[in-house]
Amino acid sequence: MQNINFDMLPDKFNFKNIDGNVMRAEFQLNKNGYKVVEVDGTGNLGFAPLWEVENNLKNGTWQVVNASDLVNKPSHYHKNEIDVNGYLEKHFPLEGSYTVAEGFYIGNVIKYTSRYKDKGGKQDLEKAKFNLNKLIELEESQ
Repeated sequence: MQNINFDMLPDKFNFKNIDGNVMRAEFQLNKNGYKVVEVDGTGNLGFAPLWEVENNLKNGTWQVVNASDLVNKPSHYHKNEIDVNGYLEKHFPLEGSYTVAEGFYIGNVIKYTSRYKDKGGKQDLEKAKFNLNKLIELEESQ
């Protein structure tokens, strides 16, 4: 049984289900103002009542993924053994042929396009487009 303070869970968290699959959950308010949990794992989005989430966490059916993993190594930046952050550090060192601004915009384009299906969807693509347009503006101003 997992020792977890249900009230201390962040609004968004990852958990492993009984099959060992890592899933994403997010607390939201429904149209009646009741707190519910949106669960996304197998491409199906559903809502679970709080009592069900609490029971699954307490009885071990769900196990919250270590919060530091969500901060230090989120799965949407580490797909197929490719570390997006590590790639960016190697290709855009502090000194090189790119300005800080260019490296920033390039890094954001790579970041947002590599994670959009696992995190922000179309909004991440819009963020990538914004950063690409800023990079183009920089290039045109030189």
